[in-house]
Amino acid sequence: MAFDEGYGGKPPFLRALDGIGQNYVGEVPASFTAWTKPPAVLYREHVQDRRMGRPRTFPRLKVKNNPPVQVGHVASYSPLFRREDWQAYHVKDGRQGPMVWKAKRIFVWLQDDNGLPTRPHHLRVAYHMPEPEKLKYVISNAPENTSIETLLLAASSRWKIERMFEDGKGELGMDPFEVRKFLSIRRHLILSCVSYLFLAECHQEHQGKNPDLTIRQVRTAASRPAPIWARGGRCSRRRAEWIGRQALRTQQRNARSDRGRRQAARRRLHGIGVCLSDLRTRQWKPS
Repeated sequence: MAFDEGYGGKPPFLRALDGIGQNYVGEVPASFTAWTKPPAVLYREHVQDRRMGRPRTFPRLKVKNNPPVQVGHVASYSPLFRREDWQAYHVKDGRQGPMVWKAKRIFVWLQDDNGLPTRPHHLRVAYHMPEPEKLKYVISNAPENTSIETLLLAASSRWKIERMFEDGKGELGMDPFEVRKFLSIRRHLILSCVSYLFLAECHQEHQGKNPDLTIRQVRTAASRPAPIWARGGRCSRRRAEWIGRQALRTQQRNARSDRGRRQAARRRLHGIGVCLSDLRTRQWKPS
């Protein structure tokens, strides 16, 4: 499970995922706090305490302990983090070109509901090589033997969900609607989801013959004959072929644009001395 810092910055949400056994890879803000080494915990009183008042609860943190620190400060000042070397990884090839990130990974300990340390979590700090000033902080409760390549790939895979919302808002009108009652909202969302399911099934059915086909092109092709069908007519063969030619021209234009962006991205990487063949990479294996 991967998500952005809007959810990652909420420790109760992370603790709830951990409580149900859900592994996650989530981006967190620089103000997110954790321990770089597990603090000492007292499970019983070592010295007889004769003070009056309510007895102390156990387990509890020792008084002399380092407080949890912000992950932004960990990346800047922690000796443990500085001992690690930045490693470059070729995460994947996208429409904008190859994605190359430099990353470090250390283990940190989060706070549970009682303020006690949890089991070790991965703290991965990375930046996109063309933008070294924009650091990304990612927390994960994956097993300790999980490789940093897997963490990078999982963190960069949430674009599929973001793309689904972008298509739903831009192509199906899921975003611009004004209603006052919950029933109206639910009906609108149901219609949007059913429409997206129809487009996704059509896209999956025809993508084998046409790998460059997109959800937007399917929506455009389906919307052109829709007024004719609404009036009870039929789409002629000539009009269907014209719709197909329009989609083909759009794909060719998009392919030229994507090819230019990929070449520009490779030139930028070559200009800063990055050779893709020398980088570590990992791709999802098809199921």
